[in-house]
Amino acid sequence: FRMSRKDADFAFCGRRVQMLDGEIVVSRREASLALEPLDFAGRRQEPTTLLIRGEHAAYRSLLGQLRWLRIQTRPELSFDVDKATQRSAAPVLQDAQQISIVAKRARNSADSTLRFPRANITLSTCTLLSYSDAAFANMEGEKSQYGLVIFTTHKPHEFWKGSFDAGAILYWTNATVKRVFRSTLASEACAV
Repeated sequence: FRMSRKDADFAFCGRRVQMLDGEIVVSRREASLALEPLDFAGRRQEPTTLLIRGEHAAYRSLLGQLRWLRIQTRPELSFDVDKATQRSAAPVLQDAQQISIVAKRARNSADSTLRFPRANITLSTCTLLSYSDAAFANMEGEKSQYGLVIFTTHKPHEFWKGSFDAGAILYWTNATVKRVFRSTLASEACAV
């Protein structure tokens, strides 16, 4: 396996990577701008009407684009995209409207990027920080959810005070809690 050194802008698996002096910037601007929100509103008024075959296919296609985008560079879309995924077996008009709102939000913020500091990270000086939040089935009709983000930093105290350039995001996820807990604290501890 050969590693190559890149000193300029380049594309990698559809991501645009910019190598700047102090940081590496990763974006998927083109993918965000290519999202086309669904428009079924003119056909029906009832929000609980199931989508018909062609509409269901369009829903799943847009959902797939959003899932790929959130995995690559857009962690802020995780909750809404995963919520839509849970409904993808039998989506209704209201679900299509919600996913269209997410697609519009992703298009409007197409210039969002992930930034990684260009510094040597050594295990002896690095600190891993984990942030999670879990919902104890607090949304009507929804299961318990959790979100998890893992950061690395050399300056944890500065990072938590708001100096987010003192660290870098390594991993993010949002998922359904697969266990039953007696409290929110227990579900949050399990998420971490």
